[in-house]
Amino acid sequence: MLPTVGDGPFPGVLLIPGSGAADMDEYLPPELAGVENGSRPFWQIADYLSERGFVVLRYDKRGVGENSTVIDANLLGNATVHKLQNDAAEALKVLLEQPEVDRNDVTLIGHSEGAVIVPRITSKQPQDIKNVVLMGASSQTLYDLVIEKTNRTILLARNYWDYDKDGRLSLEEVIIHPEGRLTVLNASSPSTDNLLRQQQWYPGIDTDNDNMIDIDNELIPFASTLLSQIESDPWYQSHKHIQPTIEIIENLGTQNILILQGEKDIQTNIEQALLLEQKLTELKHPDHTLITYPGLGHTFYPAEGPNELLGPIQDYVLTDLHAWLKDPYRDSCKLNC
Repeated sequence: MLPTVGDGPFPGVLLIPGSGAADMDEYLPPELAGVENGSRPFWQIADYLSERGFVVLRYDKRGVGENSTVIDANLLGNATVHKLQNDAAEALKVLLEQPEVDRNDVTLIGHSEGAVIVPRITSKQPQDIKNVVLMGASSQTLYDLVIEKTNRTILLARNYWDYDKDGRLSLEEVIIHPEGRLTVLNASSPSTDNLLRQQQWYPGIDTDNDNMIDIDNELIPFASTLLSQIESDPWYQSHKHIQPTIEIIENLGTQNILILQGEKDIQTNIEQALLLEQKLTELKHPDHTLITYPGLGHTFYPAEGPNELLGPIQDYVLTDLHAWLKDPYRDSCKLNC
């Protein structure tokens, strides 16, 4: 997307999407977004910034087409983080070749898995990148994050969620704990005001269909099956063998870094962003900023109830992003401070 007014060259921005089937807009359907037309967070960013003088490039992930439709399951299913990083690097090459782009003012914006890829590209091509923006970032590898969350869910279920200590979980006991992600929205329920009736167990976890989850005989076997699937998945395995982002950012000495984090994000929780910010502080990185947003989830949409809806980015998040990118202090200080 190009600015419609002004004379170039303009600052350039590359958007690198998160995990799963993601088209260039990071389209999410209504049932996940919680809004009628679904959400398109990358389209929002591209539209907002291009209207304010930026050239913004975004792209469909390999094997994915419009509206995040999988058009080649084999291509997407074998897309390791290394292949996705190479794809993003090719997209960066395209951006840098555009005559409208100021090659001295290029920003990489990564969301979720994209925030894993952005620091790695930047560490390899530091001369090409001025700004780095990490949205919903993880300090760990995504593989370690999933393992930790799975083990933590079992621990919490046994020690905290099972209030009556009978070894079984009811919907009433777990729906107030969104980090567990043991329930999903009940699409067949006509109720819009009864939280309990809006929920049902995650498919495959309630094996005897008694509407209760036996921790030893249902939850733990379900978690074990999940972990065994992870061990055989090429994408997860590729994340298992890379350095965590908290180590990679040590290589970013000259780039300006912005971390944006929803405080209600249950996919990459706020502790992950705080660890990244702490590491940058320890390294005495000259220009890094962390902005956290109370009440917002992984796509910077209000997180309410036990399920994190992935709706549109709130306007004030886009305003903060633009204000940081256009901050005149950043350039003037490097020249004069």
